[in-house]
Amino acid sequence: MAQRSVNIYQDADPSLAPGLPVYYQVSAINAGGESAPTAAVSVTPLAAFNLNLTSPANNTTGVSTTPAPTFTWTLTALVGEHQGYAIYVWGVNDPTFSWRTTGVDPSLPGVIVDTTTISYGSIGTSTALQAGKVYQWDIYAAQAQTVYVTNVSRAVAVANQSSNSASVFNLPTGSLNGPFKLTTMQ
Repeated sequence: MAQRSVNIYQDADPSLAPGLPVYYQVSAINAGGESAPTAAVSVTPLAAFNLNLTSPANNTTGVSTTPAPTFTWTLTALVGEHQGYAIYVWGVNDPTFSWRTTGVDPSLPGVIVDTTTISYGSIGTSTALQAGKVYQWDIYAAQAQTVYVTNVSRAVAVANQSSNSASVFNLPTGSLNGPFKLTTMQ
């Protein structure tokens, strides 16, 4: 079975206007010359969005471990058809995460999708929360997207996009107001 090659073109041109369609055509170039361009594909750039952590609030004490705590956040704007989020919970001074989801692409499994609330450990791998311990949590990455043609074109917005110009598709920086700390019940 032949492996399919996939090329991704990320256009972070600041002149692109959210809500106004952009049209792309692609051609291949090799030693034999340039191919005819593909049919034009339309993508409409998404507006920026950000998020704020809401619950458990920063420095909350007496958080129950049974049932598992529920984490919530709010969006500054709802953009795209789907939104994906990555969360971490880390015991302060621990060497590793107590719980961490990976990935923000809403089309992949194991991603928090289209919700702004999740219970501790409900997806991915987690360790039991310890009584009387201080933890911190954050939505460390978020992505909104609208898929126009599966595996061909999509518009993507990254929450809290950094201004790191070293990357074409700048990296997310986490929630606007986090990370938050919480202490579990004794």
